[in-house]
Amino acid sequence: MSNIRMPVKDPLPSDEMSYLGKRKPTWIENTTEDRDSLHLCRLYPSTNTYGIPDLPLATPAIIPDALIAYREQNKPTPLLKNPAVHFYLDDYRFNSVWSKPWRSADAINDKRYTTILTPDFSLYTDMPDVLRQYNIYRNRWCGCFWHDAAKLNVIPSVSWLGPETWDYCFAGIPQGSVVAMNGIGSNPRGRPYELYKAGFLAMLDIIKPPAILSYGFMPAELKAMVPTHEYPTRWKQIKTKLKAQRDQDKARQAHHLLLASPKSDQGAMPVPTSSPAILTAQEV
Repeated sequence: MSNIRMPVKDPLPSDEMSYLGKRKPTWIENTTEDRDSLHLCRLYPSTNTYGIPDLPLATPAIIPDALIAYREQNKPTPLLKNPAVHFYLDDYRFNSVWSKPWRSADAINDKRYTTILTPDFSLYTDMPDVLRQYNIYRNRWCGCFWHDAAKLNVIPSVSWLGPETWDYCFAGIPQGSVVAMNGIGSNPRGRPYELYKAGFLAMLDIIKPPAILSYGFMPAELKAMVPTHEYPTRWKQIKTKLKAQRDQDKARQAHHLLLASPKSDQGAMPVPTSSPAILTAQEV
């Protein structure tokens, strides 16, 4: 166990004028990690007007072979030499990475994962804009924490809504960084796709990623614009396993019927026993 813990003191210079250019409040001096629910004791540098932390550059060298859902990283992963942890799940399944970040870093680091995607906290059209900004802040802060405290490679998860959100949705991601995105919303039918495509083009112009990790389907039109690594969703993997199991059951049934037939003069057919491994990005 790596025993990663958050420091009590601000990581910025310890002089009394170091807290955002003002005298550091007494309550921050005396705050412990359990009471600091906003992590004000550990602020990261920011070059944007929102104060959203700046993530380190993610290079193509850390692109994973497969994506494993958070909380499933402790399950066996045969034939996966370089997996990364993702958070394309319901928010309640990973809210603890913000409320207890040192515990999530312990759990991930202890499983010998070296790469992680930043948590994809949801952005809703009917959500107050300040809460959308807060979720982007949490996305970037967790990535900075994992890189700083757990020494993990971090790939930013990027998401957006309308043009009014692009300024902060793309903040904190350095130009030339690899990014990851959820394929939901990229279905090329109806108006939502046009909105998604507009944001996609803006993201390419602002971040200029050398490659994209797509969790799930991405239209060929978008994949043609940038090198893309497409990974199967968890549900696609489940459907693939179920189909393989049904095919295996049918093969077994046909084998037994053949053996039970009195007119059969064929030798015994081998019974399939193995199941396919988890799909990797190259097998999609």
